Amino acid sequence: MRRARNCLRRSDFAAVAASACLLAAALLSSACSRVPSDAPPALPEAAEAPSDPVETPPPGVAFADGVTVDLGDIERRGLWFSFDGLVGHEAPDRTAPSFELPGGYACFFLEDEASDWIRAVGPELEYGAWVNVRDFDDADFYGDLEERAASGNYFWSLLSREHALTRPGSPYRRYGPLLLVERDGGEVRIWDHFGGEAGSRYYLLLSELEDGLLELHEQHYEGGLTVLFDPDRGRAVAEARNPPVFSPDRSRFFTYGEIYGESLVFEVFKREADGHFRTLLSTTIDPMTGSGRFWELKLAWDGNETVQADFGEDRVVALSAENGWDLQAAIAGLPEQP
Repeated sequence: MRRARNCLRRSDFAAVAASACLLAAALLSSACSRVPSDAPPALPEAAEAPSDPVETPPPGVAFADGVTVDLGDIERRGLWFSFDGLVGHEAPDRTAPSFELPGGYACFFLEDEASDWIRAVGPELEYGAWVNVRDFDDADFYGDLEERAASGNYFWSLLSREHALTRPGSPYRRYGPLLLVERDGGEVRIWDHFGGEAGSRYYLLLSELEDGLLELHEQHYEGGLTVLFDPDRGRAVAEARNPPVFSPDRSRFFTYGEIYGESLVFEVFKREADGHFRTLLSTTIDPMTGSGRFWELKLAWDGNETVQADFGEDRVVALSAENGWDLQAAIAGLPEQP
């Protein structure tokens, strides 16, 4: 029995040898793949995150003429405007079925500058309608002028200037986003620019200049410009950062003033044969340089081709085409104030 227990058949030996080889291979594989003891434990495989449902934007507002206005149109070419008591029509026709628009504000779209009809879409795309621009109430547009003047809003502070020019009997009329100018038996239309929230422009009439040009304020989403508009040509002829100061013969003008309360800008323009004004110089001055001494700078025309820059204390510099109207160089040449 003892010998039999210690003896294996050839076939048994082969089977044991094979099992030993498999065990060795398994041990070797385990040793090679073993993670060092100082390594962090393996993280469990992350479960695939469930995908969020894709939000489908509202399809838009469909008009009877087959045009659909959606959110993309609002961002690209809409103009937001407040109102009260407007009537909307299903078609650009006063005889078409109508309803009163909810008061507040809406987004408007200009399709034809020669037409009085514009599209209106509710702020939540809850309605679409045609509105006749002459139905806008100018009293609602101007509001309480004293209250708006005291609001601290620069655009609102200018409303009184336009209101004074649009009184009954004047050639100017305000219809919401349209400023209408009566000229030589006809009408000149100055529309606000319909360009979405960031690209829209709102215009206010500030004055009629002695050569017939109109001084307009162009309000941007942030900041704005002064625009000179020629109603005889029906187009803008100049854009400047501040109101113009014309030379005696009105062939040139300069502007000087702050922008955004941070910098000062000096510009010089010259009238060309086609009526447009060409920019001769536009330079920005940092008011912090020189202890802010440029806030009190006084500029005035000396003839038609020279601007006198008066820094006070008998420090006057002449600016003209000869020195490139270079106000920066004039400032750099000033002695430092004590």
